[in-house]
Amino acid sequence: MENTFTLLALLLLACGVGALEIRGLRGAVTAYAAQGFLLAGLLAAAASVGPVHHLFAWAVTLLISKGLIIPWIMYRYAATTGATDQEAEPRLGRALLTGLLSLAVWYVGRDGLPWLLEGVQGAATAVPGGLGSAAAILVLALLGIITHRDTFKVAVAVGLLENGAHLFLACVAYTIPETISIAVVTDVILAVWLLLLVGREAERSTGVRTDTALDRVGREEVSRS
Repeated sequence: MENTFTLLALLLLACGVGALEIRGLRGAVTAYAAQGFLLAGLLAAAASVGPVHHLFAWAVTLLISKGLIIPWIMYRYAATTGATDQEAEPRLGRALLTGLLSLAVWYVGRDGLPWLLEGVQGAATAVPGGLGSAAAILVLALLGIITHRDTFKVAVAVGLLENGAHLFLACVAYTIPETISIAVVTDVILAVWLLLLVGREAERSTGVRTDTALDRVGREEVSRS
């Protein structure tokens, strides 16, 4: 069973890198949705082999929100805008660096975080290998927010950030009511929707949806006022 959790962890990282670095918007959304399904599968597997059976409820929440609702919002946006992102070249080097960094964080976090959190009951056992995966996804997301200029990819990175946070909560705070988990997911759905909305308005005004365009729109609004 340990090999199954390791495989799921590696697939989670691959989907995260794909969501950030695949140029086609639909492909990026597909990778993000796949990570949502994998997260749900990881929590369901943990619930089936461990003592924390209510992680099944967490898995259902992730399946609906990360596998269906947020990807649906992103797909609708992708259908009304350009088919590819507006990032500058080169891409391959950044994708390789992102993948290697996330793999390194996962490898270190898999053994290091359970040791750091040994005082937290169940942190290392609620979701086998979950702490390392959560840390790697969080690093991926933060790297995406910092390095990507396209507002669509920034929205994807925000979604990934919450994926990592949700998995971390499932490891260390699995006793919290599921209603809190649903509330957190709802906030992220709204955040992604608002980011995409802002990006679309910037694209309508300037023809592009990068952070440079947002800065330009902001300066124009300030000058008008």
